[in-house]
Amino acid sequence: MSNWRDSNFFIVTSSCVAGFLAAATITFTYVIPLYQKQDENTISELNAKINEQNKFHKKEIDSLKNTIDKQQKKFSALQLNNESLAAENNDYKNRLLTLSTLSTFQYGQPLPMGFSSILPGMRLSDVAKKYNKDMLDIDPQGNVITVKVKAGGIEDIIYSTGLDDFPDIITSILVSKYSIENSYNGERVDGDENKQSLLILLQEVLGQTEECSAGEYFWQIGDYRYVYYNAKIPYFYHIFFGGVYAPGTSSKCLKLINSLFIKDK
Repeated sequence: MSNWRDSNFFIVTSSCVAGFLAAATITFTYVIPLYQKQDENTISELNAKINEQNKFHKKEIDSLKNTIDKQQKKFSALQLNNESLAAENNDYKNRLLTLSTLSTFQYGQPLPMGFSSILPGMRLSDVAKKYNKDMLDIDPQGNVITVKVKAGGIEDIIYSTGLDDFPDIITSILVSKYSIENSYNGERVDGDENKQSLLILLQEVLGQTEECSAGEYFWQIGDYRYVYYNAKIPYFYHIFFGGVYAPGTSSKCLKLINSLFIKDK
């Protein structure tokens, strides 16, 4: 009986195992470390490229930030300059409006020249007779007539009646100012100077007077009339016949106003 170690199968199998072991030894000893080294080199190169790209991008970003900062500073400077110019322009507008308005009034007269002949206590029909039709806007009920002035800082004058027993008698006149546009950052605003222009006008043409209550002023005009101005509603003023007053007039002012027209018995 032959020895199993001398058989061809054993010899072939042993040779294969030996070859596999030799190949495995070479692979794990030389080949894998070689690839690992190559991978490490590749990773190192990629990391170096990534770091280089990051540095480049950071430099670009920093440069862009510096440019943006410089542009922002320039924009802020231009904005401040624009605000300064807008404020100066608004101031000139208000001065021009005040001067234009003052030039159309005579001292002691509550209405501009050319419109001062009709006052409360006179007939409303006189308004329609005096002014051209294209200047008039007549209320359908016939108790209010608006005269479109649009000159000298005055937009319009509104004449109204209010006495049942005397339906044609004017009891109040409302004078509204011409509205100018002040601007700030491209938007319309109403500055304090614009709001004060009517008060300045009234004090110039009718004389200085103290508040009868917070923000409320009045001036006596002759024996039967007075002018009333409320700074809380700064775009118009009233001329009233004695005994007539604006809604919202304070009780303190009403008492003082009424005292002007109460005659001693």
